[in-house]
Amino acid sequence: MEGEFHPLCNGGHIFHAFNMDAVNDAEVFANITENICTKTDLGFFAYTKNLTICRKCNKICYGIKNGCIQCGSNDITSYSRVTGYYQRVDNFNNAKQKELDDRRYMNI
Repeated sequence: MEGEFHPLCNGGHIFHAFNMDAVNDAEVFANITENICTKTDLGFFAYTKNLTICRKCNKICYGIKNGCIQCGSNDITSYSRVTGYYQRVDNFNNAKQKELDDRRYMNI
């Protein structure tokens, strides 16, 4: 739906495909990329995988988690992108946190 507006925005635009956490297959990424390029009017797009890192056991996992999936520790740090670069979610200001909370995730 967003792609319909990109040709109207000559000042710049980008579509962010967030939470690509479950996609680990290069062929799936290639198919998604091909569909975006051939079946939409999106000018620019980027994939973003959210990350959570456990400070206790150093486990890195995809997605924003409430605790470590390996050792169960709550001493974790999550990373995501809101303004073009990755940063710690706990450092987000109120507006960035609201944007993160308001994201809708869809299976594509």
